[in-house]
Amino acid sequence: LPSFRERDFLMHWLTKPGTSHPEMYRITVQSSKELRAIPGVRNFGAHIGRALVADEPVGMNFTENWVSVDPKADYDSTFNAIQETVDGYPGIYRDVQTYLKERIREVLTGGGLHVQLQGMIPHVQVKVDLAAAERYGIKPGDVLRYSNQMMTGHEVSDIHQDGWVYDVQVWSIPEARQNLTNLREMLIDTPRGGYVALQDVANVTVEPTPNMIQREDGQRRIDVQANVRGRALGDVVADVETRLAGVQLPLGYRAELMGEWAERQSAQSGRNGNRPRGASCYWRSSR
Repeated sequence: LPSFRERDFLMHWLTKPGTSHPEMYRITVQSSKELRAIPGVRNFGAHIGRALVADEPVGMNFTENWVSVDPKADYDSTFNAIQETVDGYPGIYRDVQTYLKERIREVLTGGGLHVQLQGMIPHVQVKVDLAAAERYGIKPGDVLRYSNQMMTGHEVSDIHQDGWVYDVQVWSIPEARQNLTNLREMLIDTPRGGYVALQDVANVTVEPTPNMIQREDGQRRIDVQANVRGRALGDVVADVETRLAGVQLPLGYRAELMGEWAERQSAQSGRNGNRPRGASCYWRSSR
């Protein structure tokens, strides 16, 4: 029988970039109720997005769910019921895997074929008016730092209590950043005393911005992940390489096959390769 750790399931749920926290919370709560109603499921846990200093750079559209299965329950029937429930949520990139399988995939290659979820989302852009900032005696960097603190928060100190460390954050109240008008009217301290509105020293707009930008070796990349089933990995890679050779990429772009195949080739040739990649194919650009 599987060990206790192997009987725990881990699920990654990704919705369209820009999905709000209330919507992700609604989906998570609903799935929690359905999964906990399955015979054999002992408990459920989840986190949405990431904490301030977490190790995974994910957005609000990412949820990680954990389901623990009772050791006395039938493993296969419980797993099938969990999978059926998860499949009842169309439009979400999702998976169901054991803890051990998830750890292995992070080291080697990704899940079923899909392109990395990337899209344009609204993002506040603050462009400093250098002449206006000079008139008020404010450094351009100070304008950006202050506006960033008010919009996203800034750690200024720590509190140590009973062996725990708590961050002290400076942040504006929600009403001060809930719309563009409030952001533009945000007051900034001036070196000469008094205040000036952010809109008087900067142009504040909302612009479409990629929800995620990944770089490696100074180059942007986007991942296309795939699993191989029913054929030898080398044969599939050969077919993929043939197809890629016929793809006309824009100037400055190139495709690289990475993941388990690249690591296997490196090991067989005796070279010391880099840490295994998580994606099977990278599309790189020089931007």
